Amino acid sequence: MSDDSWVQQIRHETAGIEQSTAIEKAQPFVVYGARVFRDGSQWCALLGEDIATGVCGFGDSPAQAAAAFDVAWHERLPAPGAAP
Repeated sequence: MSDDSWVQQIRHETAGIEQSTAIEKAQPFVVYGARVFRDGSQWCALLGEDIATGVCGFGDSPAQAAAAFDVAWHERLPAPGAAP
C-alpha cells in the first residue's frame, strides 16, 4: 500500500469515527444527562424526579437502559381521557 493510499484510508476511517461520535453525542440520553442507576435486577436511565413523572428507560445493561431512554424520549403522551 502506498503512503498516499494509507493516508487516505486513515482519513476515511477517522471521518467515520467522528461521524459516529457526533451521532452518539446527539442522543437524548447524552444531551439531557439522564442518570443511570441499578433498580432491582435492571439498570434505569432517568431524567426527572422519579419514574412516574420523568422520562426513563430500563435494560439489562447501562447501554440498554440508555437506548430504552432514547426510545421513550420520542414517545408521545396519550391524549387526555384516552385509554392507556
